[in-house]
Amino acid sequence: MKPVLAVLNVREIPQVLDALDALPIDKVRIRGYTERQIADSVWTEQLMPEVKARGYTHLSLISDDAVVPPHSLELVLAHANAYPQRVTTGWCNQDFTDDRVALSTEPLTDEIPKPHSYTLPSWRDVLMGPEVQRTYFTGFCLTTCTVGMWERYPYQAYGDEGFAADYNMSRRLAADGRQIDALRDAFCLHLRETRHGSPSHPERRVLVGEIKPEVVFDA
Repeated sequence: MKPVLAVLNVREIPQVLDALDALPIDKVRIRGYTERQIADSVWTEQLMPEVKARGYTHLSLISDDAVVPPHSLELVLAHANAYPQRVTTGWCNQDFTDDRVALSTEPLTDEIPKPHSYTLPSWRDVLMGPEVQRTYFTGFCLTTCTVGMWERYPYQAYGDEGFAADYNMSRRLAADGRQIDALRDAFCLHLRETRHGSPSHPERRVLVGEIKPEVVFDA
């Protein structure tokens, strides 16, 4: 197994950057792009050819507003290696005001996501559950699978600007009967104050249009 961690990098949050830098894994930063740009060309034309050229077998995807503990990454990678026909994911809180987390215990109900499209469990539900729990939604919180699986289910988004690529992938996986396993002990801390963002933390703002769009491999 030769994994790479792909970071959706549109912010510069010190706590997150420090945690990512400390993880013992090769990384690639997808910097400064909108979801639409990633879906239209960046994923298939820039990222994946280089991932394959470098010999990576698995790719793990994370947003840059979540703090990833090393243990969570270790668990996800081990499970993904053991179950290559599945998608493996960690999980995170929605925000600091909501007890629910970014998973769904029931199938997603709408083609395009709406607030009622998910059955979101609480963090208590997850922590009191088994080590491996089936989810019908992966929120790109260490979402991990083989490179071949990522080629079959590439990054796609809704709308002109692009949104909800995680929901889009989850729907396509479900349509093909692909299982998503969420690991109870692979929690990551999502640094979002409310569902509307983090207004009291301007350093957490999205920097699309302010930073150069590029795909940067650390290794």
